[in-house]
Amino acid sequence: MATDNVIPIQQPASTFDNDIEDALRQVAGELGLSRNDAIRTIVREWLQQNTYLPVHELDEDGEVGGNA
Repeated sequence: MATDNVIPIQQPASTFDNDIEDALRQVAGELGLSRNDAIRTIVREWLQQNTYLPVHELDEDGEVGGNA
């Protein structure tokens, strides 16, 4: 059997309990994000708040290039 015409099957998105899926839909809608982007945002913020990822703070006292 030839395998050169085989199309890889994409794995389905992770699914959560109904209450979590409902909350994800609500957050995604409020933020104007897709479900996956909402999950990425939530995980990134959690990792930053719990110091697993560095937080990139803005230098509010520094010079800014361009015009406002």
